[in-house]
Amino acid sequence: MNITRETVLAAVVAHLEERYERLYRASQTAREEATDQDNRAESKYDTRSLEAGYLANGQAMQAEATADSLREYRIFLSELTEAAERGDTEAEDDDNAGVIRTGSVVTLRLGALKEQFFIGLDSGGFDVEVEGAEITVLSRSSPLAGQLLGKKKGALIRQPPGQIVAVG
Repeated sequence: MNITRETVLAAVVAHLEERYERLYRASQTAREEATDQDNRAESKYDTRSLEAGYLANGQAMQAEATADSLREYRIFLSELTEAAERGDTEAEDDDNAGVIRTGSVVTLRLGALKEQFFIGLDSGGFDVEVEGAEITVLSRSSPLAGQLLGKKKGALIRQPPGQIVAVG
């Protein structure tokens, strides 16, 4: 099974769209609760409205950060799709062939298990399902991505201990 990065990127975009919608709806619900007449303070110790306002603000901030990530991933996917339509392949010399970089799909052998990872942009830390396989999306600034970037198939990593068995 050869999972392409374009397929993984499409799954990441779908995941982020769903996350954004969920966060946006939650922030709207909390905002409505914060401004609802029934939640007005009944005493100086009643903080329901204030707490709902803080919750709405936090959820709105998360929704905004997700929207930013979604824009970045959409641009990345669009650039890859356009390059593929033009027939552009990443011209690599022999020294750079198979080097892990942002957008790579990497399979690691971790003990008896094989795990698949996608080196994403600045948003990561979630799983997507692609063609029946679970792929963990890593932020390129994560410690594991830091160990993987620039390496090739066969290289070893220290934490968690494992070996790179495939790069796509």
